[in-house]
Amino acid sequence: MKNVSDQAVPHPIDPWRSQAAAIVEELLLAAPTDEIDRLLDFRRLLLRGGDWSDALDLFLAIREALESRHYLPVYRLRNLLAARLRFDPTGWEGVDADLRRMLRLHYRSLRAMREALDRERFEKALPDTGMPLRVVEI
Repeated sequence: MKNVSDQAVPHPIDPWRSQAAAIVEELLLAAPTDEIDRLLDFRRLLLRGGDWSDALDLFLAIREALESRHYLPVYRLRNLLAARLRFDPTGWEGVDADLRRMLRLHYRSLRAMREALDRERFEKALPDTGMPLRVVEI
């Protein structure tokens, strides 16, 4: 018989993540069927937490596909993510790696954001540290 203390106890979900998941659920009701899997994956990443780079990349793809038809929920998601996530500045000193600003500029992927920051680093003649562009929760 397993001791109750040996079982993993689920930790409470931050309210902002629950709120973001609820917005995704609103989108699920109105989204085209070809976006359902992506929305479900995004919702799962929001609730699970941890891999924010993948979550941000999924959000950017969802925004690209749905923002013109469902502006308000996508806008609300963008604001929640901008308030609760940031780029880890380690290895990116000297460049304007402000996630809130970059989310307003409509990049299509995290890769496109990194390429823009790489260009900025090149233009400022800053050394390439080889560090990945990581997204972390505040």
